Amino acid sequence: FVIDITLFTLFFSVTGSVYQSTFIARALSSIYNFAGNRYVIFRTFANQNALSEAIKYFALVVLIAGISGTLVTYFAAATHWSPTFCKVGADLLLYFLSFLIRRIFIFSRRQ
Repeated sequence: FVIDITLFTLFFSVTGSVYQSTFIARALSSIYNFAGNRYVIFRTFANQNALSEAIKYFALVVLIAGISGTLVTYFAAATHWSPTFCKVGADLLLYFLSFLIRRIFIFSRRQ
């Protein structure tokens, strides 16, 4: 979460684009996050599932990034708050949805 917000802030200061900054930050942070989610959070070690999990995980990354970018754009326009502040709020909301999807569909212990 901290990596994503930090990268978003950095890229937003350069590009001025919420969507570009969201997708670039999420793409970079997702590599680290995939490994952390797979091994630490969900304790998935079976290598035979790694490709399938990666494909589903990165599809979810794209979906959540799109929703996040939309929410940040809307919240920033409606409130005139900084996009970074809006991103923290939007991503906290999306975290719970994303966690459930990861737990049920991506890193499921069912074989």
